[in-house]
Amino acid sequence: MAQEPESPEYHTIPLPTSRPGYSRPTSTAPARRPEESDPAEGRGEAAPTGRTLPKPKRGRRLLGWIGRHPIAGGLSIILVIAGLVLGGIGLSVFADYHEKARNYDLDAISRVEVGARALDRHGHPIGRISLQDRRIVQLDQVPPYLIEALVATEDARFFDHGGYDLLGIARAAWANLRARRIVQGGSTITQQLARHAYSLGGRNFDRKLREFFLAQRIEEAYSKREILEHYLNRIYFGRGFWGVGAAARGYFGKDVSELTLPEAALLCAIIKSPNHHSPFTDPKAARTVRNRTLARMVEQGYLERERLDDLREMSLGTVAKEDRGQRPSYLLHKVRAEALEILGRTGTLDGLEIRTTVDLGIQGRMTDALRRGLERIEDRDGYAHETPSEFRRRARDNPEALPGYLQCASVVLENRTGQIVGAVGGRDFRESQFNRVWDGSRPPGAAFFPFVYAAAFEKGVTPATEVVDAPTDNRRVMIGGTEGVLGEWSAEDSDVSYLGQLTAGYGLAASKNG
Repeated sequence: MAQEPESPEYHTIPLPTSRPGYSRPTSTAPARRPEESDPAEGRGEAAPTGRTLPKPKRGRRLLGWIGRHPIAGGLSIILVIAGLVLGGIGLSVFADYHEKARNYDLDAISRVEVGARALDRHGHPIGRISLQDRRIVQLDQVPPYLIEALVATEDARFFDHGGYDLLGIARAAWANLRARRIVQGGSTITQQLARHAYSLGGRNFDRKLREFFLAQRIEEAYSKREILEHYLNRIYFGRGFWGVGAAARGYFGKDVSELTLPEAALLCAIIKSPNHHSPFTDPKAARTVRNRTLARMVEQGYLERERLDDLREMSLGTVAKEDRGQRPSYLLHKVRAEALEILGRTGTLDGLEIRTTVDLGIQGRMTDALRRGLERIEDRDGYAHETPSEFRRRARDNPEALPGYLQCASVVLENRTGQIVGAVGGRDFRESQFNRVWDGSRPPGAAFFPFVYAAAFEKGVTPATEVVDAPTDNRRVMIGGTEGVLGEWSAEDSDVSYLGQLTAGYGLAASKNG
């Protein structure tokens, strides 16, 4: 028999296990070195006796697993497909918002309304006329600890991120999930700036995505210092104060550069909820959030812990109650209306200087006299009408509430020229914008009695002089003669009564028209 050719693989083909009457041929394969020992040894596994067979490919193994677990495999396939679809949609949505962010005008970041300056007849500033009470400041005017308080409170990683803070977003999401409501926003200072500059309102997914991509653009176009300056000049601080300059003046009666550390911390603390945490609205809540900001400054390394207790005990430092609201808002509102009427609808107030006939000294004395007079009335025993403090307590529970407390109106004219030198249209413009000087249409009525009697007293009539309270012949008071249509003058009351002979003093006190 011909001898088969010797195959190099012959010696590695596994042989069957030995059985009686069968002898195993001797292998000529080289012996393994100790370091080439089979990894199966020592694990209780049978060591292969010959060539290692190739493993099945990954795809075949996956198909085999799916075949053995059809339900789990089907769900896995569905989840993978859904993930791919959602991922594709997400990328498409992100690309769309990224493109939308490119269409916003970044110059709007630095454009804020500053309005016109209104001056009295002596050149003294009455105030600014604009839709928003704002005083533009440069970042160099802002104390460093105000910036530190702002960063500690609103955006601890402001100097490190590029417009958005993923850690902050995750932290806010976890806090909201635990509270089952929105308790944290996770927006950076840059995102807040984008929201205010472009009026991105509402708490929803659309606004957050716009903020996200706009913040990236803002960070690319502006430095951190510029972003801080624009933010501080835009943000709302409550009570009608826009920007840190107006807030410093309105709450503390000083320029922003003069603020103390606790005052700066208070301003930064009320940004999250300016209407509820305003020191004018709720001093207790304002103190709580201020102290929380001071503690955050310690945590962030901006403030020594040893100073914290002393700073917490300091007063709020806001202006006294009697010094608030001295800005003649009713007057400014009227000046603004007349200026816009002159300029037309297309005109702008920005940068103008408007001189008025008002005397600011007289205006201040009028306001003070009215305030003291009304407070004396409200302090009387048995006074049952609503007071301003009672209304403000009522308004906390109902922001739509209208004031029902006693109001006032006063005008001072210059006889020689007829010019208005002072006008007060109410007690608090922020709580009631109805201007009782220009918008009221009630007849003056008995308001003229003192002037009529004063003229009579100057001519020699005294309070003891007897006068007659009786019906008046209209022909005697008719303008232009004794003939014509009667009724040009009549009593105010339909059921008027006449008392006959009485003193001029009683006639004045009883407001007797006759």
